[in-house]
Amino acid sequence: MLPNDFRLKSLYGRGRDWPISYDELEPFYARAETELGVSGVDGQDESGQGGQAYPPRSIPYPMEGLKPSYMFKRLSEMLSKGGYNPILEPNGRATRPYGKRPPCAGNNNCNPVCPIAAKYDGSMHIDEAERHGAKVLENSVVYKVEAGDDGKITAIWYMRPDKSQHKLTARYFVLAAYGIESPKLLLMSTSDKYPNGIANSSDQVGRNLMDHTGISMNVMTKEDMWPGEGPTQLLVYLNSRDGAFRKDYPGYKIKVRNTVPTSQITSNLIGKGVLGSKLDEQIRLQSARSLNWAVDFETLPLPENRVTPSKTKFDAIGLPVPEIYYSVPDYWHAGKEKALEDFKQFAKLLDADILSTDVGFQNRQHIMGTTIMGDDPKDSVVDRDCRTHDHPNLFIAGTSVMPSSSCVNPTLTGAALSIRIADVLLKEV
Repeated sequence: MLPNDFRLKSLYGRGRDWPISYDELEPFYARAETELGVSGVDGQDESGQGGQAYPPRSIPYPMEGLKPSYMFKRLSEMLSKGGYNPILEPNGRATRPYGKRPPCAGNNNCNPVCPIAAKYDGSMHIDEAERHGAKVLENSVVYKVEAGDDGKITAIWYMRPDKSQHKLTARYFVLAAYGIESPKLLLMSTSDKYPNGIANSSDQVGRNLMDHTGISMNVMTKEDMWPGEGPTQLLVYLNSRDGAFRKDYPGYKIKVRNTVPTSQITSNLIGKGVLGSKLDEQIRLQSARSLNWAVDFETLPLPENRVTPSKTKFDAIGLPVPEIYYSVPDYWHAGKEKALEDFKQFAKLLDADILSTDVGFQNRQHIMGTTIMGDDPKDSVVDRDCRTHDHPNLFIAGTSVMPSSSCVNPTLTGAALSIRIADVLLKEV
């Protein structure tokens, strides 16, 4: 995130400010990148021109970034004529041997999993935790958190697939079930002492749900761009990431991914009755020239956007499923109109035909805000250390504590905040 992302309310009159600054979090960003094994291009600033890195960094990236593909070089050349400056987005992938991970071999199918484990995934730190003595209880779904009259959490209860119930006690507890299940569990944990659930004296648990709700555009260029050459990576444009305009519409990033949707292209063609040699010809043509541009918008923490436990629907072991209400305000729609202007300009600069535009509130799966951070216990769930205001021995880890979303992926911020929790626990324990 940028330094200004932490002061959205003060600078632009929108959303919330963080109780901590970028400068306070930056050393933890550096540690998180080292733990996750991030590769990136040093010296990239918001203009994409290189020089002094922005946002400011205290260390280089742990590993060098990948070299740009032919497509990225060609797109950068064409779009720079319109003042659009490219940035190669950093990756949680190894570009050299890193710990037990081999360097990326360019398989170009990073999702859902890297076939050679060059990409970071959460199992790597689970393995590390187990090597240090942690015990992972699989098939054990926590369904209740207990707290005493003094506010301290005393136990958690979990259920097995056979519906047997089990209790665990501890001195400290860290809730890390991401932005949907974390608030759902807290809201489920009601009692006479805590009728609104755990950590919810502010009535903010489950509220302020954010995502990078986006739009996209498919284009067909008139020259071969060859997406899919080399590893999967993102070329992003951040011209509209920050500025006084954020008083009126959100910051956003525009991105294109170096992948080829070959199966989708083929299915569409067959559905239109294209077969035989004509099918082969069109697959080759479209896979070399079709590009999908997508926008990720900053969204605001709105209290009406929320997660609650369902009162009518339950899962296989009888626990409530989450119910989600989510909407976007006029602020988001103003950003959408600005991004559509960029789309038209992109198509013009690339001499490309716009095949389709989707403005249907695309989900980016970047869940934030449902156990929000703040200094005031009356309007937030956790404090600057991610400790719940109501319970001194309960911390919440992950992106659900973030008071603002920015327009960039939140994983690194969640990891950095989690390392801060670990430091606090090490001092206190």
